[in-house]
Amino acid sequence: MKNGTHEPDTAQRFFRTQRPGEARAELAQRKRDIDYELYSPWTDPTFFVDDFELEITEIQEATGEGKTAVEKAIFAYRRLADLPWLRAIQDTTRVLDLKRLIAIDNVIAELGPELSGEVLMVLDEFLAAMFTPKKANQPLPTPKAIAHRLRRFIAKLDERVGYDPEKRTRRNNPAGDFTLHDFTAGKRFGLTVECDNATHAAIREFRQQVAREHKLSEAEAAKLILTGRLEAQPKVTIFGYAPLTPEGDLVPGASIYFPGSGWTDAGGTEAFEDMVDGNPPRIVDLDEVAHHDVEGYVPSVNMRAYAAARDGVCVWPGCNRAAEHCQLDHRVPFQEGGATTPANLYSLCQKHHNVKTDRRAYYLPDLVTGDVVWLFPDGTYQLSEPEGFIGEQLNQCNPRWNTDLDTRQRERDKANSFYARGHKILDEFDRERDMEACKLAIGELEKEFGMKFPFQPPPPMIIHNAGFIDEAPEAVEDYEARLQRLIENDPYLKYGDSIY
Repeated sequence: MKNGTHEPDTAQRFFRTQRPGEARAELAQRKRDIDYELYSPWTDPTFFVDDFELEITEIQEATGEGKTAVEKAIFAYRRLADLPWLRAIQDTTRVLDLKRLIAIDNVIAELGPELSGEVLMVLDEFLAAMFTPKKANQPLPTPKAIAHRLRRFIAKLDERVGYDPEKRTRRNNPAGDFTLHDFTAGKRFGLTVECDNATHAAIREFRQQVAREHKLSEAEAAKLILTGRLEAQPKVTIFGYAPLTPEGDLVPGASIYFPGSGWTDAGGTEAFEDMVDGNPPRIVDLDEVAHHDVEGYVPSVNMRAYAAARDGVCVWPGCNRAAEHCQLDHRVPFQEGGATTPANLYSLCQKHHNVKTDRRAYYLPDLVTGDVVWLFPDGTYQLSEPEGFIGEQLNQCNPRWNTDLDTRQRERDKANSFYARGHKILDEFDRERDMEACKLAIGELEKEFGMKFPFQPPPPMIIHNAGFIDEAPEAVEDYEARLQRLIENDPYLKYGDSIY
């Protein structure tokens, strides 16, 4: 620095973008300084705002930038919290503009949200060396060059994400586009659709509604639609989940979660807004639904939507049947005084519903952890951990909707890692041409991440060895005591009959 500015001494080493005495370089430096002032608070890991979505909206209104641009900038600066050497360089020189910081963040995100301190230290050292000039007037790497070098370096750390960027570019299409991919498989032909999350949710619900009305399978319904043989235009209801303002309105520009389709990106949110243009969505407050109570046996539509999003799958331990394809079980039977309310309604597939109805097993919800505790005749019990969206977002330990930066960043990094690993495996398929292995692997990949990979042929997945941490004796005793209290206070067990 010279005279308190970012102008380097001509005898020192510096990048060409900080060339002394160059008017345009000085203007560009001022622009980077302004971006730094706006977004650098996010480099502090303790920096926190009450509502991340509202914060983005306020920055949008102040800067005129789009939601995606603001979100990317925040994520990029937040990444520096994990890279102290690179952060020190940026604090001192402001040499990195938003495009370069975003390139760094996007590539590192492909490693997923669970990065060890050792990996981050290696990445930090590599990047610090990249952005420490070695001579005067040195060219600053472009965002594309940064991504290429960093991705090549990361591939040495985790070969699962070392995909071919050019092949991925050919497979991908711009966000928000609706595209069709035809392919052949011997004498059979196939078609895949690529679109945003909101459009995917609408397509799925429309297909399911057609199947229900015409008493067809979903595959037959899809055939009916695509061949133009559908005469009726059924009305469909799409349940999406989004944060609300204190006034009960949707947070402007907020991402929306569609069960089975995931969070919307900028393209998906825009597509949703286009869908409801002129036909505003009906907003249902989940806090209110959670306490709904009807006199009859049949739950309301909102209750079913709530239970499906809370449970995710059948609550029997290890059962992966999607909750929307399950029955709603009155945990305390209706005929024995059990209320028709979400707190007494849980998703069970037909098979496991029969097991519970026959009193071969009984379950208790733990409202603190969200676990469902299953009791068996031999005195043992098993836990079923919640997999639903609401169970992750709203419970007694976490009563508010997760709209904080770290949660959104983890979701984004998870998605980036999923697609990076998928494209890497597609590269493997291009070399090995083992279709069977690909089909097996895509199921494993999607099961781990809970996402759908949109490309053919399907990519494989690397299965992590499951690690188990021995629970402290005190924790076991506490849980056993809490379980006993659940049993003692359960209204169904007060009727005096054995549960078996």
